[in-house]
Amino acid sequence: MTTVALFRNMNLGHPGSPTGEELLTIFGGPQSASIFQTNGTLLLTGPSARTHLPRGIDRLRAAGYAQPVVIRTIAEIHQAIEHAAEPDRDRGVYRTMVSFFDVPSIPQVQIPMQSRDRLVELRELEAGVAVSFCWKPGSKAGDVNRFVESLVNGSATTRSLGTLRRLLERVKSSSV
Repeated sequence: MTTVALFRNMNLGHPGSPTGEELLTIFGGPQSASIFQTNGTLLLTGPSARTHLPRGIDRLRAAGYAQPVVIRTIAEIHQAIEHAAEPDRDRGVYRTMVSFFDVPSIPQVQIPMQSRDRLVELRELEAGVAVSFCWKPGSKAGDVNRFVESLVNGSATTRSLGTLRRLLERVKSSSV
């Protein structure tokens, strides 16, 4: 079984974030963990991965890295994106984004719902996951994390639909 740690605001090797080597060492080395991209997505494998995660997160915090993290299984990520809509290019949508969060309850909102700046449109909201469209009219895309966090009143971490599909493909190809 593969468990995924989705860190927010972690860009490996950049100031305020560990290097890839540090992150792997903290979570038991390459025999237990692997990095998917440099955006703070960590894969942990084996039956004890979920139980070793809290210790790794504690070691990460002790090393001075306090980024919020959301833990999901590969099955939960697959379920979250199974019916996510592709970007609507006719409307100029830049990307479909998927946000993960752990909060006690979610608000009842009218879907679709747009951010005030109209650069984010919430398409789905359920326990632990939100799917949004985002626009990028210039050099800056809509702030999906900020919008989702304001709705759920808690920390969220967001990945593009394309990134999550590549993550699932990597896991699938490595387990064959």
